[in-house]
Amino acid sequence: MMKGSSFSILMDDLKASFKLALNNILPFLLGMVGVIIVTVLLIAAMAIAVIPVVILFLGIEGMANAITQLAPLMETESGAAAIVFGVGMLIMLPLLIPFFVSVGALFGMGREIAESEGTNAEGVFSWYSRKFFSFVGGGLIIFLISMMPLALLMLALIPVHGGSPSGPFAWVLPVGAFIWLTVSLGMLSMTYPAIVDGYSPIEATKISLKMGWTYFDRVFSTFLAFIGIVALLFVPFFIGSFLTLQLGVGAFGSLVPFIGYAALASFISVLIVLPAFVISLNRVYMILSGEDITPPPEDEHPDVSLVGGI
Repeated sequence: MMKGSSFSILMDDLKASFKLALNNILPFLLGMVGVIIVTVLLIAAMAIAVIPVVILFLGIEGMANAITQLAPLMETESGAAAIVFGVGMLIMLPLLIPFFVSVGALFGMGREIAESEGTNAEGVFSWYSRKFFSFVGGGLIIFLISMMPLALLMLALIPVHGGSPSGPFAWVLPVGAFIWLTVSLGMLSMTYPAIVDGYSPIEATKISLKMGWTYFDRVFSTFLAFIGIVALLFVPFFIGSFLTLQLGVGAFGSLVPFIGYAALASFISVLIVLPAFVISLNRVYMILSGEDITPPPEDEHPDVSLVGGI
């Protein structure tokens, strides 16, 4: 298959991915429900494990002393921001670990669909057990590369601009952050597919960066296409809500239709667009790595199967 990109190739990728996603709605939905359940349980287990350890090592008196020693720092804006940032990272990272594994498990299901056109909800649990630590490592690498620089930049700006630039250049930070996230996440978008393929997190990151650089057009056309699809889904909500408020209607009741539409767009994004995105990235990875994939059937009126496969 072609490793380059063009509009027709992109359309073929999207068509194949959405067709496979529609053909596997039920197993993917059940798999995501399983992912949510396991993620909640893992977060609860980590909280139960971490909190007693902290209390055991510090004790109530030690925790009180630590708070007392940090109190002077809280009186300055930069000191308070640094403490909030540090505590936030300590709290966030353990909670993100189950999320990293969950995303990896969904990519595992996407790989099964890309290879054989079908999967089952139970498969998500097998990916949890088989690739748990690899998914954690891959997620941490992606987080550190894409998110951590922005968090550190915000922290550095606290003493200068209170967290963000002001004046005529106030747009620089949000626009720059969006560009950085888009580029970094796009370059790292092949990491999870490579981990599913059997590579270590570090090797998978190298492969993703190499593919993103060598086949920039193919990788980013797919990645940006899905960002555009989600954005288009929510455009009516933002435009409708903005115009409603600007015209002075203002009552909450006038926003109900747009809120209902946003709920529907979210449902479509989770149920169809997300599976198609995961399947598409797996397909692109397999094509770029030279692996054979089974194209979806090209019958004119395909039957949609809710149980996986065709």
